[in-house]
Amino acid sequence: MIDSARASAILLGGPWVTSSGEAMTPEERRDARAYAWGYFALHADQRMKLFNFFLILAGLILGAFPAVRSMGADTKFAALLPLLLTLAAFTFWRL
Repeated sequence: MIDSARASAILLGGPWVTSSGEAMTPEERRDARAYAWGYFALHADQRMKLFNFFLILAGLILGAFPAVRSMGADTKFAALLPLLLTLAAFTFWRL
């Protein structure tokens, strides 16, 4: 028979109940917490690296804009750089 505290934890989907409805042992809790923290740390690190890469790419595009403009008034590359920056921002936003 299941006591009322355990039953409410099962019904509410308590954080320390396994998928079969059994309470987790302290070792299982520690392993679950370590796994969840490792998962978060991995993805947070990937997001930070992706954002750093975007900042470098945006800096290169913005730095190239005055150089291309100084080449002459007839260059059409100056019009492509803001479009490239917009495309890069949209792409990184979707990632």
